Amino acid sequence: MSHLTERTEKNCLNCGTEVIGRYCHVCGQENLEPKETVLHLVTHFVNDITHFDGKFFSTLKYLLFKPGFLSEEYIRGRRMSYLHPIRLYVFTSAIFFLVFFSLNGANTVDIKDEGPAFVQLNTKLGKLQKELAAETNAGDRSDDQENITSTQKKIVKQGLALAKKAASGQSIAGDTAGLAAAGGQYTFDSLVADVKRHPGEIVMITDDNDSTNYNLGLAGEHLPDRVSAYDSMETALPPTGQHSAFVRYVNRRLVAMTEKRHRDPERFKEETKESILHTFPKILFVSLPLFALFLRLLNVSKRRRKQFFYVDHGIFTIHLYVATFIVMLVILPLQKLKDNYNIGWLAAVMTILVLSVFVYEYIAMLRFYKQGWFKTFVKFCLLNTAAAILLGLLTAVFSVWAVMSI
Repeated sequence: MSHLTERTEKNCLNCGTEVIGRYCHVCGQENLEPKETVLHLVTHFVNDITHFDGKFFSTLKYLLFKPGFLSEEYIRGRRMSYLHPIRLYVFTSAIFFLVFFSLNGANTVDIKDEGPAFVQLNTKLGKLQKELAAETNAGDRSDDQENITSTQKKIVKQGLALAKKAASGQSIAGDTAGLAAAGGQYTFDSLVADVKRHPGEIVMITDDNDSTNYNLGLAGEHLPDRVSAYDSMETALPPTGQHSAFVRYVNRRLVAMTEKRHRDPERFKEETKESILHTFPKILFVSLPLFALFLRLLNVSKRRRKQFFYVDHGIFTIHLYVATFIVMLVILPLQKLKDNYNIGWLAAVMTILVLSVFVYEYIAMLRFYKQGWFKTFVKFCLLNTAAAILLGLLTAVFSVWAVMSI
């Protein structure tokens, strides 16, 4: 309830209905004076925030310490004292994924100078890059692989391997003895960037074999390592011999993936990881109604169908997901601490927290569905088996889609 002045008139300013009491019984608007001071506006804002906070924390208390209670209250119609399940899900999932992506973002590490040996590597690779660029300009791009000698290829591969090692913070001083100094000054990171601008060289650097040996199309045929080459190959075929639109789309995505992997393997790996991570919210969002459907199927008897509608199972699922998000918000920073500081006992703590989610789920099912402990346990096992299969399938599908979309 607002602390602002109530109007003496009893007509609702929003819908015109005659108001009985402080609120309109038709639209719900409070019958207040429309003119308000800055102080009133700030007071109204503070009241709304504290009202939300009060509901949120009281809801959180029941959610965490009385599994199944909020779902039971909701289907009984006692709802005003608690935060609505949808609002609760949106709020907690937003916080969870914000923390999740913050802690699992791509690692960016600067390449550090390693002293005289590092400069030696820079200059040698710098001279080699000039030679490769001269060969590329002198000949056809399609002949790049033939233009690169095995010695050049070996040096570039060794140089990029050392670049990766240096980027991870490891010392490379002892690994550069076999590289002779050459004229010219180049920074290591810009040198590697220059080399990566030539996909032909990168094909040779990343794999000793012909790239078509591992770039298979949808129908099992070997594909070229460039999208332009695949398009030219398709255009050269008669219409009856060309791939269908779907097969052509998939093959072009496969070739594009191979081309990106050749051009910059490390960046491709990071983009793949990031793309797959960003499918996690979609997987959970799609799995939620399907999880509720499993609960519906486990309570398919005539009496249970009358007692619980599909929406009731959905509300139970939302509360279960929210509780899982909150537990995961504790696990994620613990995992980061364990990885960064190698604290062994945190693994046991995280295991207990994961197991607590399943204990929570079992207790919630006992409270909400009000069946015997053994019957609930059987349904609990069936539900989690089906959920594990579902999450596996969704993860596979969304991961393939994510990689294909890079």
